[in-house]
Amino acid sequence: MEERRQFVDNLVRAGATTDQIARLAQRQFGIERRTVDRLLVDLKKLLREELLAADSKVEQLARLRNDLLKMRTMTKQPHAAIVATEKLIAEIEGNLAPRKLQHDFKGAVPDALAAALSGMTAEDLEALAQEQLELEKKAAAIDTTAEPAASSEA
Repeated sequence: MEERRQFVDNLVRAGATTDQIARLAQRQFGIERRTVDRLLVDLKKLLREELLAADSKVEQLARLRNDLLKMRTMTKQPHAAIVATEKLIAEIEGNLAPRKLQHDFKGAVPDALAAALSGMTAEDLEALAQEQLELEKKAAAIDTTAEPAASSEA
């Protein structure tokens, strides 16, 4: 029975619907839908107890995850509500906005550049230098002091 409960728990946490869980459990263990429904009820009780045993921010996340669990185990899943709840969870956890990463490249960049250049032939270096000169000429030809063209609105 524990193996079945763990199987259902893993599927719920992976976001499977009740119908998917029932089909997979039938194939895996030969159990009926009502047995799966009982396992889901037991699982919800256990998860509810686990999730409600924390403080403020964690309690918010627990309630949201509990709601998310309920939505995912519904026969007809409210997909928009699931997405909104997952977004809110990410916002509370601080995962919604990209995190600013700071790197220290003091030794890495020069070392990598030296390694790349040391593997190049004289012809490759000459071609690289010519390409850089052409790019600099193109950049110099662009007039950055000119004002943008006036719009033709009347």
